[in-house]
Amino acid sequence: SDSADGQSCVRYLHISEVPDQYSIGIFVFAPYSRIPLHDHPDMCVLSRVLYGDLQRLSLDLAREEDNSFSMDSNGFGDKTKRSSWLGGWWNKMESFRRKLPKGSKQAFKNHVDYLQAPDVTVLYPYEGNLHQFVAGPDGAAVLDV
Repeated sequence: SDSADGQSCVRYLHISEVPDQYSIGIFVFAPYSRIPLHDHPDMCVLSRVLYGDLQRLSLDLAREEDNSFSMDSNGFGDKTKRSSWLGGWWNKMESFRRKLPKGSKQAFKNHVDYLQAPDVTVLYPYEGNLHQFVAGPDGAAVLDV
């Protein structure tokens, strides 16, 4: 059943696909349903809202050279200098970084916005690549290419 807790289903209607080139499909959202935060590795995706409205949370995937969690590329100099002017903050961040699962990636919040038919949006490998959709009270449908 549809409910405001976002637990109702999202259906996918497959239209066409050529592996490693493109896929086309339509996501049909029941009222208040959601697609959880997910990414599109190395892809560009064009989406058009066919009906209804959605809230979108969008994040940008950090590029390897932007990864401030990296000990070698953070630009802070050596560890003793970091701890002298950042106090315990740096040590807490390093402790947190070591607890992340292997292969974890850093992302930055891009924006939260509201899309409604006939809005078109696009994501790129490092811009808006991670996102989450939550449908409004009337549900929604989105064409993805």
